[in-house]
Amino acid sequence: RALFRNSEFTFPHHDAQRRMRELIDVFGSDHVLFGSDFPFVMEHETYDDCAMLMYKMNMPLTVEQLDNLVYRTAEGLFGKWGEAGPGEEEAGAEEEL
Repeated sequence: RALFRNSEFTFPHHDAQRRMRELIDVFGSDHVLFGSDFPFVMEHETYDDCAMLMYKMNMPLTVEQLDNLVYRTAEGLFGKWGEAGPGEEEAGAEEEL
């Protein structure tokens, strides 16, 4: 769920740190995906604030954990931004035939 929906505080939602820590401890940072809940987040904070939230929360995370939360887990699921995702290259090749 979006942090702004589960927080009693405005950005950067300091009370959400405990929940994030629990998720990371239970599932591992490589199984937690951070998202913005766009466009609904725009009613509560700027998109830039949301994009930088994991950095501004100042949680005690390793660089690897932070990278996993912010982009590495998503890349594993969807592929790198601007590149074909898993299985998309084959579909694109069939369309060209």
